[in-house]
Amino acid sequence: MSGFVVFTKDWNDIPTSGMHIPWRLGKIDNLLWISSIGTRKPALSSGRDMGRIFKRLKSIFSKANHKKDKIWVKVPVLLPKASSKLEITINRWLLKWQLKGDLKRLRISNPEVWSFVPNSGDYIDIFDPSKKVYYCVDDWGEMKGLDKDWIQPKEDDLLSKCDWIFATSKYLQSKLQKRTSNTINYAPHGVDFEHFSKAVDRNLPIPTQAQSLRRPLVGFIGTLDHRIDLELLSNIIKALTDFDFVFIGPERVDFSSLKQFSNAHFLGLQPYSILPDFCQAFECAIIPYKANDIYNQSINPIKVKEFLAAGVPVIASGLPELSKMPHVTIAGSLEQWIKSISNTQDSCDRHTISSSVQADSWDKRFLEIRSTLEGR
Repeated sequence: MSGFVVFTKDWNDIPTSGMHIPWRLGKIDNLLWISSIGTRKPALSSGRDMGRIFKRLKSIFSKANHKKDKIWVKVPVLLPKASSKLEITINRWLLKWQLKGDLKRLRISNPEVWSFVPNSGDYIDIFDPSKKVYYCVDDWGEMKGLDKDWIQPKEDDLLSKCDWIFATSKYLQSKLQKRTSNTINYAPHGVDFEHFSKAVDRNLPIPTQAQSLRRPLVGFIGTLDHRIDLELLSNIIKALTDFDFVFIGPERVDFSSLKQFSNAHFLGLQPYSILPDFCQAFECAIIPYKANDIYNQSINPIKVKEFLAAGVPVIASGLPELSKMPHVTIAGSLEQWIKSISNTQDSCDRHTISSSVQADSWDKRFLEIRSTLEGR
């Protein structure tokens, strides 16, 4: 065995476990990072989708691009959402053809193949892998915008083929275990503790975009999408006029109803390197997700431990994975949300909050996963 092949998200996407784990694998041996292989048909009316298509077409004859350590990234051109035997056959040929030179150049053979996406089962065997690992981070069949009738059989196929399977929440672990005889291992998210704990002493430079915002400041960092309870959030912002609310991340749904409030500020996607600089200004952070949404039941928001590492207390909707996490207050009603945010100044000191997740670093989590794979 030599090297790794990883099916995961785009290199420049928001860092999640599908990036933190490969980053560490890439310190061990050569790693070929295969960017998103397509879980849905692109919308021709979407500028974002069309941009991705043109980017991929430009890369078809390019070598994998070296990023850092021993990591090379390839953006393959494949038929999206391949369903028929013919489409799958074409995609297998396309993938082998596009990766043949990179695998030879990087001397990757019989690699460990890791997948952080549910539809790679059609392709993992073309690498003659020494190990096949599925690291499941989402309840893909319940994700809005995906075709459950297509994605779930794809995931079932992957579950049947992999030697090792990990799930990032207990809810997800239990749900997956009902669909396969293979063991589902629980692997909660780690945290980039060294990076986010820089915010604890609150002596970092305040980013320009946040300097004019009032205090106390309530923060959210992450993708602004269908998971968020817009009605709840609107009522919270409306009730707490003495607080400013800042939202950092890409908008995937319409948030115009919140932008009418003078105390709500949307800063868009910001560099990962300066996220601690924003966190130090937060009085508290919020996870205002729809508590009764079936998809949300399975998630373990990676951002929660990042907030805690920064010393920021968190107030969240009733997500199962967060119910017993220290320094996370679960709010089940509008009144509880308002009271919890208003009382955050009574929280534990920031060093105490930060130290509660120090043992959950990504380095430690990675070593635990490697030990599982190696039978230690």
